[in-house]
Amino acid sequence: MQAHPSSEKLINLVKTVNLTLEKHGVADEKAAVVLVMDATGSMKNAYRSGTVQQVVDRIAVLAMRLDDDGKLESWFYASEHHHTEDVTLQNLEGYVARTVLTESGRFLLGLGGANNEPPVMRSLLERHKNSNDPVVILFISDGGVSQTGAIKQVITEAAHFPIFWQFIGLGGRNYGVLEKLDALEGREVDNANFFAVDDLSEISDAELYRRMLAEFPLWLKAAREKRILR
Repeated sequence: MQAHPSSEKLINLVKTVNLTLEKHGVADEKAAVVLVMDATGSMKNAYRSGTVQQVVDRIAVLAMRLDDDGKLESWFYASEHHHTEDVTLQNLEGYVARTVLTESGRFLLGLGGANNEPPVMRSLLERHKNSNDPVVILFISDGGVSQTGAIKQVITEAAHFPIFWQFIGLGGRNYGVLEKLDALEGREVDNANFFAVDDLSEISDAELYRRMLAEFPLWLKAAREKRILR
């Protein structure tokens, strides 16, 4: 398993996050950060190898910087979905292994093996649609996305609320509708973005944060102009 990042590594991640927020002109923004992780059967190796823990480490630092309470809200999904304990600086070490895997490396949560994005997306919409602060949902999948109509419907509905969806493809394929979000019509504002990477470990922290935050400032501006955000 991937070791917990050292204090020095965490400090460097915080510095990189701060620099990225400054470059995007959102250093003074506050936002709730939510992580949704694919826990389908095809992701098992990524969990066992520590890749998913690395993802959590890097995203948790962003959450701790952006969110007033310094917590990363966390969900895992496959056929079903499960809201797990928030990630904090205190429980970050070994979070994934402790929360998702048995000692033998099997999935602990028992969420099934197939992709079913719409139910977890709808749960997040209902949970956060009345938020006073912006909500950034970092949604990570290794592909196999097929429920085009239902996903479009949730994203379109969510455009009326203070929620921004950043989908991230992780070492997979067949991302379906996620690759066509920019062409999704009928929304109050453009509230979703997607990028894919073959291997997150090969992307620098600066590049990862740049991609994760690339469209967030544009959405903030548009959402405020439409009075979706105060």
